[in-house]
Amino acid sequence: MHADATPNSARRTFGPPVVRMQDAAVGYDGVAVQSKLNMEVRRGEVLVVGGGSGCGKTTLRRCLVTLDPPVSGVVEVAGVRLPAQDESALQTLRRRIGVMYQSGALFGSLTLLENVRLPMEEFTDLPSDAMDAAAMAKLSLVGLADAALKLPSEISGGMCKRAAIARAMALDPEVLFLDEPSAGLDPVTSADLDALVLSLNRMLGTTFVVISHELPSIFAIADRFIMLDRVAGTIIADGVPADLRDHATNEKVKAFMNRIPTATPTGSTA
Repeated sequence: MHADATPNSARRTFGPPVVRMQDAAVGYDGVAVQSKLNMEVRRGEVLVVGGGSGCGKTTLRRCLVTLDPPVSGVVEVAGVRLPAQDESALQTLRRRIGVMYQSGALFGSLTLLENVRLPMEEFTDLPSDAMDAAAMAKLSLVGLADAALKLPSEISGGMCKRAAIARAMALDPEVLFLDEPSAGLDPVTSADLDALVLSLNRMLGTTFVVISHELPSIFAIADRFIMLDRVAGTIIADGVPADLRDHATNEKVKAFMNRIPTATPTGSTA
């Protein structure tokens, strides 16, 4: 018997789309890795994108955070169609999104406070004391106010992930992208991070797009789950995680959502 994640067991309503893809393809150097992508992320929603290794999760994320242009089709983030028309439009869009990378990507020579200040220094004209106050507010939101003057090397991996989320929130983005936030964390720390995502979503209405293949996190935080497939080269599932787990007809989706092995181990005598 499966236990549904209590926080997301009830259906919620959301605002207008902040991310939209219509017949889109993403890839590298004009070669599509995933195509025929049709999806929306609505304001206030927590969307998790997952799938097997090599299915194109990172490729999709790179496109949505403006690192790579779409190969074709319509891709809109925060009302801006990609690729942005010029550098000014691109910079404006980057002020409206936040990104937490899998490793955290904190600068090791800077304190947590200084790391969170960086986007403000690049994109705003706030005075220094105002930036400090805003950075402290973001660190407080993720439970790291007492660690503001520590270096990344002086804190745990879970705390580094929290600090990276605080930095991603520095400019109050319309949508926050998290890349494999649970990667490398023990189960308890991972659950704490899931609880933080839910808290920020419920308290601030922050829209999240989370790249993850961790089933406990998917069931804990996702209002909706989209599954990519490497062979099909497109989305093969889009729905509420518990519904996909219990009612999926696609065998790959059923196996993924229920953690069912798809091959007999080598050497088995069964």
